[in-house]
Amino acid sequence: MQFAKSARLFASVSLLALAACSGGGGGGSTGGSIVNGPVVTPPTTTTTNITGVTALGPAGNAPLEATGTTPNFANSFPPNGTAFPLTQGAISITSSSANGINAGAGTATVQSTIVSGSNAIPIIDLSIPTLGINATGLRGDGVTKTQTDGSTVSIIVTGLTYTLLGSWSYKPAGNSGTDLGLAVSGYQTPAANVPTTGTASYVGAGGQNTGATAGGVIGTVVVPSGSGGISAATLSGDVNLSVNFGTQQVNGTLTNMVAKDVSSGATSAWNNVTLTGNLSQSAGSANRGAVINGTAQTQAPPASAPFSMNSGATGNLSGALYGPNANEAGGVWSVNQGSGATGKTAFGFFGATKQ
Repeated sequence: MQFAKSARLFASVSLLALAACSGGGGGGSTGGSIVNGPVVTPPTTTTTNITGVTALGPAGNAPLEATGTTPNFANSFPPNGTAFPLTQGAISITSSSANGINAGAGTATVQSTIVSGSNAIPIIDLSIPTLGINATGLRGDGVTKTQTDGSTVSIIVTGLTYTLLGSWSYKPAGNSGTDLGLAVSGYQTPAANVPTTGTASYVGAGGQNTGATAGGVIGTVVVPSGSGGISAATLSGDVNLSVNFGTQQVNGTLTNMVAKDVSSGATSAWNNVTLTGNLSQSAGSANRGAVINGTAQTQAPPASAPFSMNSGATGNLSGALYGPNANEAGGVWSVNQGSGATGKTAFGFFGATKQ
């Protein structure tokens, strides 16, 4: 049995909140699949407002650290009541606008698990105080829950062995927009177990969640539709990271990126993205050396790619090394190009396995 670890689930995760913007409530289905409904209704305004994800919120609490006997998401599930601080980015989407929002600190607390086929689906309490989200008893496979105040909340999670990756959506009562968040957490590598010399490479092959290259890239891109509204697509691809433990430098690339139009289902190539960062310490905790902070930047756009960005669109990178011996790497990234009628923004998460 595995903890929310199917490739189908991983490949579908960012459709969660995008489907909610179609007016259908954003509901997911059981067993790890997500409803692939249209995401953007025909625009009723001539104003397009797109602003980028300008910052990725760090986990607000000290991270959970991995040990040799740590629970994991493959075969030794977290004890009930385990709270995972989230490093996350977020955006608010309506039929005619997309605006980056500051989700701030948040936690996903695993309260129990239920079994569906070969997967253990966690039951999660989601708390994001900045946005007023305090939802309990959410299924981790994307089933929407209506709160007592009329708002709806969904969460979907997937994991490597020590890295937790996920997407949440929140639709306030009476609000036409939906907030979408993409997050990373897990069992972070203790300072004493982060090497001080040598190098390591980490690879995540898109949709591959078993074996030596488990992991991949999932994201969302939002662009002007050309008729006063917005269009959106999900992103998927591969990630390659190189970590120099001596210099604490982290370099990598998101490659083989594919955009899937959430309205038509059409696919097209998307930009490669360069990741540049450093290993650093976790603010407010005793953990040192496992946190990744840096920048992301698009490379040249592929030809005839409607969702692609110009070369040099920039954004942020936040993440960490996970597992007792820096076994995995996970992070959240963003890139932004302009604003208003020419604005485009994209963000996502990645997971990668040490080679």
